[in-house]
Amino acid sequence: MEPFSSVPFPYDVHAICYSDDAPALAHALHKRFSDRRVNSVNYRKEFFRVQLEDIQATLEEIVNDNVEFTMTAKAENYFQSKRLLTA
Repeated sequence: MEPFSSVPFPYDVHAICYSDDAPALAHALHKRFSDRRVNSVNYRKEFFRVQLEDIQATLEEIVNDNVEFTMTAKAENYFQSKRLLTA
């Protein structure tokens, strides 16, 4: 997936879970992590500073362990850029 103009790298998928009501699940996650928003002024910018372990635990709690979670992301563009900066 190519990034939108407002993000520097393509997204990596860390979790996939089934939900009968995806908007309600998203709302629950946003509410749980509201104190960790990156942008505290514009709530349409839905980025949060949250550890993957916290997201995993919250998702498992909400969807009753019905979640497939990957802790290691490819993040190819990010790691290539990081290598170039340290070379």
